[in-house]
Amino acid sequence: MRRILVVGAGQSGLYLAHGLLALGYDVTLLTARTSSEIRYGKVAVTQLTFPTALSHERALNLDFWKGRAPSIDGMIVEAGPRGAGRFSFAGAFHSSGVSMDRRVKMADWLEAFEDRGGKVVVHGVTVTDLDYLAGMFDLTIVATGHGELGQIFDIDRTRSRRGRPRVAVDAFVYGVEEHRENTLDMGFYAFGSMFVVPSYTPYGPGHSLALFGKPGSPLDLSGERLNPVQLHARVLDLFYLHAPHLYEQVRRSELVDGQSVGIEYADTYVRDPVGVLPSGRTVLGMADSVLSVTPIALQGWNNSTMCARTYLERIVAHGDAPFDTAFMRDTFDEYWAFGQQAILIADHIGGVIEGEAPPHVAEILTECARNQTVADDILSALDDPPLLARMLATPDYLEGVRAGTGV
Repeated sequence: MRRILVVGAGQSGLYLAHGLLALGYDVTLLTARTSSEIRYGKVAVTQLTFPTALSHERALNLDFWKGRAPSIDGMIVEAGPRGAGRFSFAGAFHSSGVSMDRRVKMADWLEAFEDRGGKVVVHGVTVTDLDYLAGMFDLTIVATGHGELGQIFDIDRTRSRRGRPRVAVDAFVYGVEEHRENTLDMGFYAFGSMFVVPSYTPYGPGHSLALFGKPGSPLDLSGERLNPVQLHARVLDLFYLHAPHLYEQVRRSELVDGQSVGIEYADTYVRDPVGVLPSGRTVLGMADSVLSVTPIALQGWNNSTMCARTYLERIVAHGDAPFDTAFMRDTFDEYWAFGQQAILIADHIGGVIEGEAPPHVAEILTECARNQTVADDILSALDDPPLLARMLATPDYLEGVRAGTGV
């Protein structure tokens, strides 16, 4: 039985660990926090599980909140310059996704992994620790991009491009009023984006209020020294100033607990997937440890799930062969075919926000306000980044719609 170590208890690490365990692998998961510390700890960037990723989770019996967590069936989008040029549209997904407070999802998955027979080690790990541990396993996968471990993977200059980093502010709250059920509201502005998302918190149904601002923009609160109550109040102030139509929904909201608001810097990068440890041993980077996309395109869990699923399939197909650097690079290359499309759509969406998008991309979005088919197609394609990247790449999609030939 092949022994595999997964470092990191996020979406990708836990999905892969569950998948390998179900197939009979000897899997150890290393995490710095217990499930209780995750469940009631610091919030992370708001995530949306799109329908395809949700179907992959269900295949591993990981959808524990069906009927409790709010489904997301569509979006309402407001975009364009202030004044007469601003427009809005609504669209429906072809099938439902789900919104979860990351703390609930990861805590439940971690407990379920141990209940199903997986080995969990709760301990912080340094590069020196990892070097020692890697010698005890057939394959070590690093699924965390933060801190010292993330630095063992060098930036890949051949694949990295100018990104659109964001300062993310997230607050999980009760008391949102008159919000359209099962719908994500978003507003795009020159300086960032603002979201109101039905979600499932450690205390039951609630909402996420999310701001993704350009560094130094009005939405960047990273330089302010605020306690949780003050930070929530500042979030409400920003909704009042920049998204008054959403402010009416959120103005009476309250934090679900004292840990339910936070600030995170979301950078963009592509790294070499092979990390070399001091002894010369190699480890394989996964998901956010090697590829990070700006959160404005809502592709975080899409990327993490697809990466973990690709790695799972490659590990199984590899049989008893050594997990050498050739295997590691080939495995990441297969995922890269998907991941680079997520980068492209994030660039397109960011370009629209910042006034840098090709004219046909802006035209597609304005057409969404006039043509329901286009609105539904574009929003549903967020579930399928390669498809959406093709739709946004050239004027062909919109020309096809106008000619009656579709996508």
